[in-house]
Amino acid sequence: MIYTYLLLSIKTGDFYCGITNNIQRRISEHNSGKVSMTNFSRLWRLVYAKEHSSYSEARKHEKWLKKKNRKYKINLAGQAATRYLDKLEKEGKIKQVGTVGRYVRYEKA
Repeated sequence: MIYTYLLLSIKTGDFYCGITNNIQRRISEHNSGKVSMTNFSRLWRLVYAKEHSSYSEARKHEKWLKKKNRKYKINLAGQAATRYLDKLEKEGKIKQVGTVGRYVRYEKA
């Protein structure tokens, strides 16, 4: 499978969009400085990933996502995080223990 992914720089708050067939390896390459486009900020975190059946489909999605503005990418990352937390909660791996302001707190189940 081919993935379109979106990274967030912990250091600068910038986004980087790319495609790969191995997300873990690619994030490791970004964080180790092997990718010249992301070498300026080596603390990258995966905030979104989408699976595609072909390289051309992934490339089209990458081009489309790169044209989106910062606000859209922030919303996309937030939605992906919420879906992931919901999935972990349904699997019984975490549980919601309350809220702090507008933020929800979780702990291991």
